[in-house]
Amino acid sequence: MYIDRKYREDIDNELSHFEIQVKDTDLSVSFLPNDGISIDEVRENLFQFIYEKRRELEKLIEAVPSFQTSLRPMVFNGEIPPLALNMVSAANRCDVGPMAAVAGAFSEIAWQYLRNYGSEIIVENGGDIVSDSQKERIIKVFAGPSIFSGKIGIKLSPGKHGICTSSGTVGPSFSFGQADAVVIISKSASLADAAATAGGNRIQNSDDFKGALAFLQAIDGVDGILMIKEDKMLAWGNLEVVPLN
Repeated sequence: MYIDRKYREDIDNELSHFEIQVKDTDLSVSFLPNDGISIDEVRENLFQFIYEKRRELEKLIEAVPSFQTSLRPMVFNGEIPPLALNMVSAANRCDVGPMAAVAGAFSEIAWQYLRNYGSEIIVENGGDIVSDSQKERIIKVFAGPSIFSGKIGIKLSPGKHGICTSSGTVGPSFSFGQADAVVIISKSASLADAAATAGGNRIQNSDDFKGALAFLQAIDGVDGILMIKEDKMLAWGNLEVVPLN
């Protein structure tokens, strides 16, 4: 499936950049490589790493098909791959199925891998981001038909953040709701991804913001929340919204 990634044009040109795709995992990587590091080698090694992790997940789905289709939390008594366990843990805290955390989980493991090769790491996977920087960064917000789409950004303080978005009006991901964007900030990208899905599921119109906010505030680890529907916006927590030119 072709998915427009025009938002990737706004990449910090001070950093090295490359993209890799392994089936539905579509990573945009920006980072500052350590001295002597070959970008081509990092790209190839990361591709192989992501391929192996996807294969582990696919084998689990072959054995337990409901892992891919469940829209509800799941419980496992036996051992499962660490990536899947991370997804299950995040999803269960947000009352959604484990695949709600998949994009954030892959951004997270890519970030973990890249820490061996450089700093100032930004990994984006279908709009789900890990940013690990020693300076402030601004992430542009895309919100489909909303008047705010592309006009505002989220300013991130230095440090590591997961920033994930769910939308009922943009992109291929499934949502029960019709929010133009629900953006979650968390230290964990897996949790941010699952929480964004859970919040988006609860919004048909801006009247639903209050209930969705109360649900998300109760999730330990959710640091910031942004909800957008048409001409209405709500922001809460450790999240600074800034206008863009």
